[in-house]
Amino acid sequence: MKKLNTQQVLWCAGLFWSVQAGAQNAGQTILISDTRDAYEKAQAIKTLYADVNQRIQRIRSDYEAKAKPLIAELEQLRTQKGTQQQRKAQLLLQLADLQKQAGNQQQKVGVANEKALARVDIEIAKIEQTLKTERKASAVLHAQEMLYFRADCTCNITEELYLRLNRALPSVALAIDKSGS
Repeated sequence: MKKLNTQQVLWCAGLFWSVQAGAQNAGQTILISDTRDAYEKAQAIKTLYADVNQRIQRIRSDYEAKAKPLIAELEQLRTQKGTQQQRKAQLLLQLADLQKQAGNQQQKVGVANEKALARVDIEIAKIEQTLKTERKASAVLHAQEMLYFRADCTCNITEELYLRLNRALPSVALAIDKSGS
């Protein structure tokens, strides 16, 4: 979490109060959404992370299953006397290749995860815009950008946001690039 210095805190507090006061004086409505609990409340994100974790575990298990016999053979060669340098080098290269493949697979899962989260973010933005229009609000502020807001405020659209998000996007799938290694 980013730490703010005193000047930044005072500026943020002043901005918050001036926005609130200006909106109230102008008769405008400002809505607040709090997506800090999205990992728990958004069904699409919960299922996405379960899928990501499962894929990462599978990559790790596959790597370990393939690496285990190579490591065992390498250990056996290290205990034997004699010149087995060429075989040791081959085994080390095979292990390095396995590590590279596992790393590439994990990277692809990471990229697919980012793309899936972007789809969720787009849907959240659409829902916020819809709520803003429906409630004739002038703006939607995010709780992450504010120092304080009352959770019971009628301007808090968080629960409605999650209800609509879970209806509109109950899950999001990973689209993993199959090209390359």
